[in-house]
Amino acid sequence: MLLSIVRNELTEDLIYIIEKYKLGLHQNKEKDYEIWFKEMLTDLKISRSTKNSDVLIYKKDDEVLYNYNEKDGCFYIDFNKIWSVFKMNFYLKDNEIRLLTKSMVVKYLNLNLNDITTIWEVRNLW
Repeated sequence: MLLSIVRNELTEDLIYIIEKYKLGLHQNKEKDYEIWFKEMLTDLKISRSTKNSDVLIYKKDDEVLYNYNEKDGCFYIDFNKIWSVFKMNFYLKDNEIRLLTKSMVVKYLNLNLNDITTIWEVRNLW
């Protein structure tokens, strides 16, 4: 039973993400969703929240896309602008998005892998 559950979770994209970001394979290859998300992680303006000094706000073109709470390690991703694009345009599942975003945020924003959890957020709380 456990084996069948694991097999159902192992999509082609999940295997690719695990192999690339956990095992270091496929380094010369990029899927469309990686190219898109890398663009969404570049040219960000970072500021500290005036409401909560533990929170960094990441904006692109004056739109808040991400918030990072340094204290609890949660990296909040805007659902409507980012997370839903993974789901609706690239057909990724939540577990695939979570693993991919965590790996790419760590890589491109230089955050500590052990201290970060990616979570989607519908509204901007900061």
